[in-house]
Amino acid sequence: MVPHSQSFLKQLFSSSLLALCAVSYSYADQLVFPNGETLTGTIVKEEGNIVTFKSPYLGTIHAKKSETTVIQDKSTPPTLSTLDSDLSEAETPTTPSKDADKAITEASPPPADAEENKPWWKRWKKPDNWSGKATVGISERWGQKDTEDINLAAELEIKKPKKNYKWSAYYDYGEQDGEKNTDMYGAEYRYRYDLTERTFLQATTIYTHDGIKEIHHRLTQSIGYGFTVIKNEKMELNLVPGVAVQYLDQEGETDGFTFMINPYQDFKWYITEGIKLTESFDSFFDVKDGSNYNFVFKIGIETIIKEPYIMSITYRLDYDNSVANDIRKDDSRLIIGLGYIF
Repeated sequence: MVPHSQSFLKQLFSSSLLALCAVSYSYADQLVFPNGETLTGTIVKEEGNIVTFKSPYLGTIHAKKSETTVIQDKSTPPTLSTLDSDLSEAETPTTPSKDADKAITEASPPPADAEENKPWWKRWKKPDNWSGKATVGISERWGQKDTEDINLAAELEIKKPKKNYKWSAYYDYGEQDGEKNTDMYGAEYRYRYDLTERTFLQATTIYTHDGIKEIHHRLTQSIGYGFTVIKNEKMELNLVPGVAVQYLDQEGETDGFTFMINPYQDFKWYITEGIKLTESFDSFFDVKDGSNYNFVFKIGIETIIKEPYIMSITYRLDYDNSVANDIRKDDSRLIIGLGYIF
């Protein structure tokens, strides 16, 4: 009975060992890299140019099929007689070389928090030569009481060698005793090209709409030759005499183009590191009709509360002598706003 039992146990052990070896060898797929290095493991899946490979030593990896040779083992499991010789010839696995590591790394999917997986607004970074701000404020109009006015404004400036681009836009809305008394919006684009350190060319495009003055559209295109009168670390003063063509679409008036003279001036003063004063005067005079003119004067002070947040106080005067006599020509207001700079 004992010899028979020993024979049975020996046969059972051999069969189990052979089955385990067969299972092990059934997963003997290979990845061969250009330098001849080989990884042994299991092919999990293949999608397009990417093969997902499971190595007993490196775990699950991803490699490019175009940079590796995939060998899938479809041979029959080994017999017990060949097992000893196969195991004795097996070599200790080595760490993948730089070529293999590169193929694996480039093919591996990026982690969830990788830069390319973030939404575009989180990946975008403002260029160093860009600056701008957006503000919201309330305004008090001279000569009018019980008014509720709101002001929205934004601007963006891009500086390049010899070139300067600036966009700005605003919207003003107000009511007095429940009736609308302010409804205007506009946008401006200004381009400057430096000729010398103190001279430049300037081109400006301005669009405005005023629902109270019944100005449906006013479009102005101007060009001028500018002079930088003062320029240092704290101050800059520019004067720009120019000419302009203005198109006016106003209720009850004949639409048309007008050739105008356009004196322009701007000034900025960095009082301290966090406080800045700005001022500008933009005017247009009809060369044929001296009574047809309009101008905008602005002066304001801006202070940084806690970067990037600012507070601003601005006085603005709009005067338009081209509107009908029964419409108020001047519009002056004090605007107090909070903003965000970038």
